[in-house]
Amino acid sequence: MLHYLDDYEEEVYPLLEVRGEKARKGLQEMFDVEGINARVTGVGSLFQIHFPFEKEVVLDSPQAINQKTDIEKREVEFRLRMLNHGVHVMHGGGGLSLAHSDEDIGRIIEAARQATKEMGRP
Repeated sequence: MLHYLDDYEEEVYPLLEVRGEKARKGLQEMFDVEGINARVTGVGSLFQIHFPFEKEVVLDSPQAINQKTDIEKREVEFRLRMLNHGVHVMHGGGGLSLAHSDEDIGRIIEAARQATKEMGRP
């Protein structure tokens, strides 16, 4: 596999970047439309979802994420609720591979919508 990635890096990595951007953008747009105070970060094929304590917070470093977001909410409640909707996440997100389709990304976004709606219930 590593040889394949090396031999086809000019094809593989741009495709992974596109998939990661699609997931990050789709998740953030969904949170914004639903009025959910969440921020999506990541690079390449990676994405991570954060739940800031305040709106409009800037998350520009690991320190900001640790100080300004609800880590326990992300690591426990969100992760378990995503599992209930058939999506396994680690640290509030994950990584996409060449095997992930547009439909898979859509399922991740929909699972996050349902999980975060449930989190807002009393």
